[in-house]
Amino acid sequence: TLAFAAHLRDARDASAHTQRAYRAELARLNAWLATQERGDDPAALDGPRLRAYVADRSAAADLAPAGTPTAAQWRRA
Repeated sequence: TLAFAAHLRDARDASAHTQRAYRAELARLNAWLATQERGDDPAALDGPRLRAYVADRSAAADLAPAGTPTAAQWRRA
């Protein structure tokens, strides 16, 4: 995750806000991976596991308090 953050900063010239958002999402992904059968090994992240993570995140967003903006809403702003 540190290498990706450095890539965003150096190669993509991403804003501090974007870098922070990506780091937060990667931290959530790593925490989710740690709850899975194969542990927090990023190499274990195949297509089906990534889809399961996205589904879990989507379900969590559905449980967010009313009025809480989604990531898509933030991007459109």
